[in-house]
Amino acid sequence: REGAFLGTLHLPLEYAGKYKMISEAMSKETRHLNDTKVELDRRVPGALGMNILHIHQNKKEFVMKYCPKKIKKIRDSETRVKKQEEWFKSIILMYKSITKMEKKIKALNNQLESAKDDMPDSRTALQALLEDGADINAVNDDGFTALMLASRNGHEETVKALMEVPKVETNKVNNYGSNAMHYAAMYAHSEVVWDLRKIGRVNRKTMNADGYTPKMLAQAEEKELAEAKRKVWGEETYKNGKFKLVNEMGPKDDPDSAIYNAFGIHDPDQVEPEKEWKPDTWRISKIPDPACKRDEPFTEKEYLKRWYKAYKKIM
Repeated sequence: REGAFLGTLHLPLEYAGKYKMISEAMSKETRHLNDTKVELDRRVPGALGMNILHIHQNKKEFVMKYCPKKIKKIRDSETRVKKQEEWFKSIILMYKSITKMEKKIKALNNQLESAKDDMPDSRTALQALLEDGADINAVNDDGFTALMLASRNGHEETVKALMEVPKVETNKVNNYGSNAMHYAAMYAHSEVVWDLRKIGRVNRKTMNADGYTPKMLAQAEEKELAEAKRKVWGEETYKNGKFKLVNEMGPKDDPDSAIYNAFGIHDPDQVEPEKEWKPDTWRISKIPDPACKRDEPFTEKEYLKRWYKAYKKIM
């Protein structure tokens, strides 16, 4: 169970350190790649099927078709052209980043395959434990199995390794009536949720002792976080003015402070907060990844989407 909690059961004993380092780097790079692709497709629908050389050759038409309306509406022609050029460069940079990440992932995968070829008979930590008589379905005092613990902490590779064992009970519930999917959903590990559903055939309709299915639990966590944010906003920011807002200067905004405006933002004392909280209202609202699987912190929107992605995988 300790190996499941730490996410080390899938590691080959002879080269565990190297395997863990490479596989984690691959996973992190793959997540970054997928996020970049989603963002690019959001900004330019169908972009992933376009040729970058063709885009360069038809730059004017591309910009006119896909550049955001707010840039097209800028009246000053010099400012508009400058913003369009900045936007175009950001899109091309995303294309180049995708190519670079795909090459890096391929190189990392080659390193992993090379390590496997050098030690083809290496056992994983899980295989060694099972050969020594370990019970795959053993539980702790609260009824947690290894699969539940790995799912709770988002260790996808360990989850997959556990589900490959024929005797594993994927639908086992603990003292609280929860199965592994409840914990993957509760902690917003959408990839693990998907694996549990498609590989482990975990029952997504199981209700725990509190009457929650995995989907309901993910939705409740998302709602609870949003409500807490709204409460703090309404009481501390809107009513009491405890927290100041940092708003970026728009091209048509009137200046309100020489010092702040020089940095491209409004004077916080002059910014009136909205009555209702919305994600990313605070520019400085960044949230570190609780699973420690990405270097860059989440924006509030991205953080809340983690639970949305999780319960969408359950449906």
